[in-house]
Amino acid sequence: MSPYKIESNFDTVDLDDPTLLAFEYMRWFGDVLDELAPLGAPLSVVHLGGAGVTLARYLSATRPASRQLVAEIDQALVQLV
Repeated sequence: MSPYKIESNFDTVDLDDPTLLAFEYMRWFGDVLDELAPLGAPLSVVHLGGAGVTLARYLSATRPASRQLVAEIDQALVQLV
């Protein structure tokens, strides 16, 4: 795991590996999205609460053409990740 890692009660963000979904609930979300469309196919997603933008970063890495909107109240977190 990268030294550029952010941990919280809600998720772990590895700034060097956007495909890392460390928490089980986040892996469930990733698994569901991966079942919705073939890997690499773009999705349109709205994230209510960014959870460290973990899932948004995952989708950007695995589905680069996806359109995403993240609504996150913690501006400091958004600037960090």
